[in-house]
Amino acid sequence: MSLQESARQRLRREVSLVRCRQGARYRVVLAYPNTYRVGMGNLGFHTLYRLFNEHPEVCCERVFLPDRDELDEYRRTRTPLFSLESRTPVADFDMMALSASFENDYPNILTLLELARIPFRTSSRDQRHPLVLMGGATVSINPEPVAPFLDLCCVGEGEELVKPLLDTLLGASSRQAALATLAQLPGFYVPALYVPRYAQGRDGVSRFSGIDALPPAPAQVTKVRARFGGAHSVAATVIRAPDVELGDRALIEVARGCTKGCRYCWVGYSILPFRVHRPEDVLEVAERWRPHTDRIGLVATALLDHPQIEDIVATLRQSGFRVFSPSLIISTLREPLLRAVVESGQRTITIAPEAGSDRMRRLVMKRITNQEILVKVRMIFRTGALNLKNYIIIGLPGETEYDLAAIVKLAADMREIMIQECRSRGRIGTITLSINCLIPKPGTPLQWAEQISAKAYRSKLRWLRRQVAKLPNVVIDAMPPRAAEIQAVMSRGDRRVADLLELWHEYGNWPQALRQWSRSSGISLAELQRSRDPLEPVPWGHLRIGPAAPALINQWDQAMTIAAESPGLASKAS
Repeated sequence: MSLQESARQRLRREVSLVRCRQGARYRVVLAYPNTYRVGMGNLGFHTLYRLFNEHPEVCCERVFLPDRDELDEYRRTRTPLFSLESRTPVADFDMMALSASFENDYPNILTLLELARIPFRTSSRDQRHPLVLMGGATVSINPEPVAPFLDLCCVGEGEELVKPLLDTLLGASSRQAALATLAQLPGFYVPALYVPRYAQGRDGVSRFSGIDALPPAPAQVTKVRARFGGAHSVAATVIRAPDVELGDRALIEVARGCTKGCRYCWVGYSILPFRVHRPEDVLEVAERWRPHTDRIGLVATALLDHPQIEDIVATLRQSGFRVFSPSLIISTLREPLLRAVVESGQRTITIAPEAGSDRMRRLVMKRITNQEILVKVRMIFRTGALNLKNYIIIGLPGETEYDLAAIVKLAADMREIMIQECRSRGRIGTITLSINCLIPKPGTPLQWAEQISAKAYRSKLRWLRRQVAKLPNVVIDAMPPRAAEIQAVMSRGDRRVADLLELWHEYGNWPQALRQWSRSSGISLAELQRSRDPLEPVPWGHLRIGPAAPALINQWDQAMTIAAESPGLASKAS
């Protein structure tokens, strides 16, 4: 099947609530740096597609990273990357708007630019090329590793950025004039107008030492936050794509942000304040999908912190909808919502204990004990759930084998409860430990923490796998060590990491690219993974994305005090 016919068939399988204005004055291609299957499950991508197409002078189409077979076909036939809707070459659009949520997708940005025949570096482009901008979670907390590839970064939430962006671009006399104007507006960062500084330390290593803004750019870029009010402000699925994960349901955001303040999580520190949508607005959005599906996925980091969540769920159920939730915060888990999702057909409940020991949980400021977790687990299985998935973080500061053993003990206790509660139903499910390595995230109290090496992470995983193998119906699903290493480098990297990304794209091999980059830059992997001094300049310091440094340092100091506490056993697994 040809690339063009594959695109046509994909479009025919979709149900869309949004119409593109072909022939509009300004043409935008919204690009997701991962495959269609991944990108179409991203709620932010849906929201931007709707917002761009609501502008009367704009037509917005979509493009994704081609699947492996499609990628080979693009390169074999030397076909320029084209949009999904009209199969127009990406290079013919006025703007290429990238939306990224994960640092591991950064190399895919270069693949998209290569296929589209757009120069990687903004310094190599001119008026003939589309304006390349990027928004999303990753560039809102640290855009520097990809900054040289971007003409413009959107810092914050798209609902408040799309209109001033389009109004400025449509009204400007030139691209340079538009960028100069946007640079002075909240939420817009023009990397070319900021020059990073580096200084050589006593150890001979060149380190980031600050960044200088060039006129007319301000010294700091202020993040923009969306205002809630009315069904129009509710982020939701606008295209039902049955070929993607969760494609059988309409996803609807009910709240944004988080009240918990977990020290590793950027959401609780960057997406502030915690905001909720009115029940009537959520219900109005759900009704739009009634002709196409009765399955509604409610999305929020802290779903149960919505003061009227039970009312929303009860009304949806009474209206004939089935209700699902991707993840639930265990400390606030209550039976009414749990029963609603189980009765709707959701067989797996996902929670995030984050650690096995109460000490590690206190370190990340997860306010729940093992005893309280097990009470909630019993409620989950008693309500009728079959499987339980647990998000766990390892590699935290001060972690020892005692803390790792506590993960195994918690899983064993969960398994015993599952057996007790499921025996009468004649079917026992699975306890999954979804193991992730701590990735120090910008804008959080743990942004200064050491990133453990891939070797140390691999050792911890091996130890856990050996112990968990003794527990039937308990499995581990772990973030690969290489993926953790890459994400950590991209998460806290400065602008020089762009050179590493280009080498990786050229070689197609991460270790080879890293070795070559380290030789040329003098920056070792250990340098990138080291713990940081809280008073040291950080590459994202010019972005005002959350609490001021003193507040984060206070939380960091508290975490380090807990890390120094004796866990009861000396470390062996680390």
